[in-house]
Amino acid sequence: MIADNVEQGEVLLLRFLYSNMVDYKIRPALVISNNGFNKMHDAWFCPITSKKVPQSIPIASSLAEGKLERESFANTSHIATVERDLILKRIGKLSKEKTREIIAGIMQNME
Repeated sequence: MIADNVEQGEVLLLRFLYSNMVDYKIRPALVISNNGFNKMHDAWFCPITSKKVPQSIPIASSLAEGKLERESFANTSHIATVERDLILKRIGKLSKEKTREIIAGIMQNME
């Protein structure tokens, strides 16, 4: 089962809840929490969108494995904890450099 082994930098397809915690959209998302954390807790995700928004980082050409169908952006202004049951499938994995860049972008939003 994909949800048993979630790793930082993976791009997964999941049911990403809206802020009302009721409705959701099926979308790709990037695992941003580290592997040790992921073994004990539900992972933290950054949504991936085809729309360029403020604080977004392009990622499509940075996949080390797999592919995305469209030009895609990590939306660093939004992160969420997602239960393992909401993970549908593995799409690929980003390069370590791009994963670090996205995490740094998220951290800038916290300053």
